[in-house]
Amino acid sequence: ASEAQLRFWRMRDHNFRYGLQSLKHKEKVISAMPESSAEDRANAHLAIADWYQWHRRYAPAIRIYREAWAIMESEPGKEDWYAKTFGEPLELPEETVFNPGAVPVGTTKLAEVVIDFAVSRHGEAVDIDITTDATGEDAKSAINRAYRYLRSVRFRPKLQDGNVVVAQNMHRTYKIRY
Repeated sequence: ASEAQLRFWRMRDHNFRYGLQSLKHKEKVISAMPESSAEDRANAHLAIADWYQWHRRYAPAIRIYREAWAIMESEPGKEDWYAKTFGEPLELPEETVFNPGAVPVGTTKLAEVVIDFAVSRHGEAVDIDITTDATGEDAKSAINRAYRYLRSVRFRPKLQDGNVVVAQNMHRTYKIRY
């Protein structure tokens, strides 16, 4: 590997480690607060699982998603929390800064692309079907970018009864800059 690649790997590992450390510290603080609710604790746990998931560390992510589910198991209102949190896959990271199509500077064209797909247990888009009609070179470019984008995104997986399941029949419209 080149020196640049080695530096990148070190930086990526450093970011993962310190991000995880911060999230675990947040979870400790929330757990130590007597007024924190089970939902607060579950959401802090969920943030750690999402961090693992986003960094493609699936086994710990799945385990921690199950633990977050279990935290809410005996709580009133758990069904609403389960539906909101695990009812359908969510693009990660859960942050408005990372909305698809919102960032790339220097791009001049914007397209809406409709995509049907499934989300695997590991939070990856599979069985991707772009349903937007592709006419012209510009549309094909947007569709190609949308496909590559969706393949690179990680999703919080769907859970049913505390178990991670494949989410079928996902339908999304993405705004893609190209």
